[in-house]
Amino acid sequence: MSRIAKNSIKIDKDILCTFENGKFKAKGKLGEMNLSVDSLYTVDIQETEIFVNPKAEKDKLNPKWGTMRSLISNIVIGV
Repeated sequence: MSRIAKNSIKIDKDILCTFENGKFKAKGKLGEMNLSVDSLYTVDIQETEIFVNPKAEKDKLNPKWGTMRSLISNIVIGV
């Protein structure tokens, strides 16, 4: 199980994030970016945090989980 993937991603108040139809989008003062999220994972966006969760229990062992979380984190930091 990935230690990186289990961590939440903190978001500022001025960043708007959405997750629809497998696409994650983030918009902030520095621009807008989007990412096609692997179909094995869902993105749960709360007020100040984002969680990347696998749809199936067996996918917790997949190294893509940590990679997806890191890519989303980099997008949030970039905007």
